[in-house]
Amino acid sequence: MFNIDATLEYIESVKNTFLSSTDSREISARIMSIKKKRKDSKLYLAVIGEFSSGKSTFINALLGFRLLKDAVMPTTACATYIESHARFLAIEIVFNDGSKFKCSESNFDAIREYILAKYSINCIDIHQVITVVTSDQKVARCVSKMNIKVPGNRIPKNIVIIDTPGFNPGSSSVDNHQEITKDVVENIADAAIILTPQEQAMSATLSRFLKANLKRCLHRCTYVVTKFDLPADDTTRNEILDYARQRIEVDLGISNPRLYGLSAATMLPVKRVPLGKEYIWPILQNIFANFMKMSWTQLQSSKEYVLSEHVNILIKDVAKLCVEKLNRKEQDLKSDKSFLESHKVETIKSVCDKMVATASNAIYDTISSIHYSFTDAEYSSRSISESIINSGSISLSTFQSSMMPKIKGEVEYQASRALSLINNSVNSKVADCVRRQISKMSQVFSSHYSQFPMLKPKESAPSVNLIKFKYPNLNFSIAVSKIEALDSKENRAAGGGAAGGAAIGAMFGGPIGALVGAGIGFFGGRIAGDQSDSMRSSAIPLVKNEISSFFSSLRIKVDNEISSIRTQYSNLIKRFAQEHISAYGAAVQKLISEHQRKIQDLNNQITNLRNAINLLQNVQNDVEHELAILKIK
Repeated sequence: MFNIDATLEYIESVKNTFLSSTDSREISARIMSIKKKRKDSKLYLAVIGEFSSGKSTFINALLGFRLLKDAVMPTTACATYIESHARFLAIEIVFNDGSKFKCSESNFDAIREYILAKYSINCIDIHQVITVVTSDQKVARCVSKMNIKVPGNRIPKNIVIIDTPGFNPGSSSVDNHQEITKDVVENIADAAIILTPQEQAMSATLSRFLKANLKRCLHRCTYVVTKFDLPADDTTRNEILDYARQRIEVDLGISNPRLYGLSAATMLPVKRVPLGKEYIWPILQNIFANFMKMSWTQLQSSKEYVLSEHVNILIKDVAKLCVEKLNRKEQDLKSDKSFLESHKVETIKSVCDKMVATASNAIYDTISSIHYSFTDAEYSSRSISESIINSGSISLSTFQSSMMPKIKGEVEYQASRALSLINNSVNSKVADCVRRQISKMSQVFSSHYSQFPMLKPKESAPSVNLIKFKYPNLNFSIAVSKIEALDSKENRAAGGGAAGGAAIGAMFGGPIGALVGAGIGFFGGRIAGDQSDSMRSSAIPLVKNEISSFFSSLRIKVDNEISSIRTQYSNLIKRFAQEHISAYGAAVQKLISEHQRKIQDLNNQITNLRNAINLLQNVQNDVEHELAILKIK
């Protein structure tokens, strides 16, 4: 035979060692309830039934007189405890507002005044007080606790009848009745009698309530079909009992249930036996009397069984909580081991290398997709330069002082516009690509930061500025040389004309004629040697060629710069990853040590939990063996 005290002490130690504070409080309350029940010498018999199942009549029959009145609607919202062997009828009542009363047949003025003041009902004696507080709906539902002590010895002295609230499934006004009944049967009662009326024997609503609320206790309940005097003959009564037994076995899964057909009305005083029932009346009385005697005997032996069963259920629940705790610990252990694997510095380095390669390829592909051209700028520059050269007289002096600055300014303006477009394209595509890649890397990194969020990297990417270029040299040296040569030729022609004119003038007019002839000869020679058209026709293609060379050089500079940008951003990605690995490594080494200690602790806890569960299983086997012996008795 197992030792209840030692078992409860062991459960207490398991609870304190392994269970959470919430679960621990609940288990402590149940241990205290079992200890209190062990010290209580009284035996508790709960009477359960739906509304209109004949519960009040059944309890009155046990008492041998009419104490409780049948209610028209479900009323009492608390369990009523009824004891016998009192010297006189007495009640103790606690109302929901905290009002408490102890009264008897000779002293009930206080509760009478309370009921009169609060509910406008005048009770002339204690019997009417009991009737009001148990059957008047507006009063009864405000009662939170009630004990009744009655005279007489029909019920053995140490037995307490518990009248549980009648429940009416589907009615919101009595929702708490089911909870109260469940608590009584599971935690207080040593035995329970479930009543079901013969006209609705084991109804579907009753079966649903029993399965939902009393599943653990159904095997030790007694089932009674009430109002058994109403069926017309024995055949009908037997059919009702057979149907009820079938429903109990099928719906509740109880094999060989203790099932009786009883008539409580036959045990109460009547002026005369109802017409046509003279034969069956004494038989039903005898059946009920034997049922009572058998119930008292079974109740005397059931307390030890119920206590053992409570301990057994408690062991199962504690073991279940321990298994749940074990599963959580094993999951924690698995997570920590996985954490150690995924957070190794070598692991994150491998991850970073792959991400760097992916990001670099993305940057390369993005840059390769950027198409730029100086064609429009070059075309505009060449066209405008031709207009400038054609716009006025041309000489070496005017070309260098006026035309060259205008052409150079226009070329650089067109180049600046083209570079600005390229700059915007690079910034909008390449820089965005880099930011996206860094963002992706940050997301991957962040998955490793549940333990150290301070390492989370910031997303950043520098902007690009291609307008900072130093432009290629644009001095039109070849055009200047050509114009200079043509300009010299023109000057030589003018000088020759002046000399010839002076000689001719001197022949005809002396010195004055020589001077006039020289002037006429100079202008004539100048006109004869004019090179303006040659200068323009020579300068224009030379200038255009130099402009084309300028843009070719600029294109090479941009290509080199974009190549440099690609290298710069690839290095940025590599540096970003490397800095992460450096910061990550030190933090991870520290965290790995912490997790290794945690894993060791978890292993110890898991071992201890498994040992505790095995011991609980051994104790449970002992208790179930004891229950089997008690059941045979």
